[in-house]
Amino acid sequence: MFSTPTQSIVVLPVYNIRATCGLGGANCDEVFDLIQNVSFDSKLFPAAFKTELKKCKIVIASGRSMEDEIYDGDYVLYLPQDSWSKEGIYIINVGGDLMIKTVLYDKVKAQLTLISNNATYPAQTYSGQELEKVRMVGKVVAVLHKYDCKHI
Repeated sequence: MFSTPTQSIVVLPVYNIRATCGLGGANCDEVFDLIQNVSFDSKLFPAAFKTELKKCKIVIASGRSMEDEIYDGDYVLYLPQDSWSKEGIYIINVGGDLMIKTVLYDKVKAQLTLISNNATYPAQTYSGQELEKVRMVGKVVAVLHKYDCKHI
């Protein structure tokens, strides 16, 4: 049996929202109901990130548009934030639909593009007044894949 010092254990909430990795979204009002907590060793992350790690939350991915990086049913660990920092994978609220996408923001054009990893899903671009319905929820910092242990 393995022993882990309790001071390195982080407990994060998992919410009952399924954030889509598809074309539509899981309708949400960003008031998520807690369904469980997940505990893991904070040593899995860089020491400099440990303070931020305690602020993270987890939602469950739904759909196939982010495959081969995020799969249906994966736990997606994200750091809540309300502004676009850099290119990356984000949880976004688009008109009440929660989505997981790679985000490209062009400040010059004031244009936001949401991109799927799976090429069968088209990119979605927002600018002008359309951009007002897009809100940042948080930046994805890790994905916890769920595996069926019977097949490993």
